[in-house]
Amino acid sequence: MALSDEIEELQVIQDETKVVEQKKRDSKEHAKGWERGVEITDGTGHIYSGPVDTPPGEGEWDGILNEFGLDPEKYEINPDAVLDMRVWDMAVGSGVVQRMHYYRAPVHLRGRYQWMPEEEFAEGLEAFQPPPASILDARFSEPNAFVVCLADWQIGKAESDGTVGIRNRIMASANNSLERLRQLRQMGIQIETVYIIGMGDMVEACDGHYAMQAFKTDLNERQQFRLAARLFRNIVAMFAAESTRVVVTSVGGNHGENRKNGKAFTDPGDNKDTQLVEVTADRLGENEEAFGHVHFVPLENKLWCTLDIYGTSVGFSHGHLSGGGSGGQPEAKQKKWISNQALAKSDVGDVDLFVTGHYHSFQVSDWGPRMWMQCPTQDGGSEWFQNMNGADSATGTLTFVCGPAAKTHADFIRVV
Repeated sequence: MALSDEIEELQVIQDETKVVEQKKRDSKEHAKGWERGVEITDGTGHIYSGPVDTPPGEGEWDGILNEFGLDPEKYEINPDAVLDMRVWDMAVGSGVVQRMHYYRAPVHLRGRYQWMPEEEFAEGLEAFQPPPASILDARFSEPNAFVVCLADWQIGKAESDGTVGIRNRIMASANNSLERLRQLRQMGIQIETVYIIGMGDMVEACDGHYAMQAFKTDLNERQQFRLAARLFRNIVAMFAAESTRVVVTSVGGNHGENRKNGKAFTDPGDNKDTQLVEVTADRLGENEEAFGHVHFVPLENKLWCTLDIYGTSVGFSHGHLSGGGSGGQPEAKQKKWISNQALAKSDVGDVDLFVTGHYHSFQVSDWGPRMWMQCPTQDGGSEWFQNMNGADSATGTLTFVCGPAAKTHADFIRVV
């Protein structure tokens, strides 16, 4: 083939390419969803009028159904539905503008849905008979658990009324928690097991968490832990005398860490909060007769705990693992953290109820299939927090019931 022939052939290919590209440029994209037609999935869908200059009459909808092979004897348009409508002006030539309409209506198989007139709704309200209370009573007669969350004691923190005030609030809340258990049983709630959960930051520590910490403590770390251990042990013993079964555990918080230059330098399991469980188990375990029904769940290097509490999977974490970010809001931080755990398919990422502390204020939020609760604190407040935000949160201990009757995974929620 001569060179001139090759050049001519290449020119033909280029010309054909230009023609294809020109057609693409000339082709107009039309808005989707404006075309005349029907979309049906599993017996329901929508019917589209396409551009029309007047609203379709009753028979015209049947004509569209027939046009696309759907029998109007089998399909119908909901007569009570409000039609979707779009309106635009279209030039039809010679300076004339025609106003056009487009309509979309819901369509379904006949007999699949029953459209109830308003008067029948009213009759239904008058005829409604509530279920007997015995049905609800029967559910509460099944075994339930009473959960006591001991969070953010911060023993050794000298601000406000100091450790004395913290100690008094802890003892008052413990007595109120026991009274709450008795009230629930008097109401007919069968409480079979008491869960006592240490939620972390039970001691303040003396240094490494914030700039003024060493100046703001009134006990050294040995004294802090000794007082926390005695209070924790006394609370366990108090409920052990009241219940046939007690389960005890504690998750590690940031104040329980052993720190150097503001950073934890040992492993995650080296934590004063989890150590409380071991010390209490050793002490009470010496008396098998009085405390043989108390079961301790020790944690090693994991900073959260998951328990199956009467059919509800509950995750406990101090809350400091969520870190920064997420706009600074505790709920957003916890949601992001547990979302990451769900992606990793960890046990805490699959719980029904997620309980945290750390942020010192009581909160409850419904996350759809999951519920989140944040525990309040027992410390006397923070001058730094007051200067930043103008107020302190209410103190107390979070208590709730887990059992078969709880619609939101936790029932009878009360801060005492």
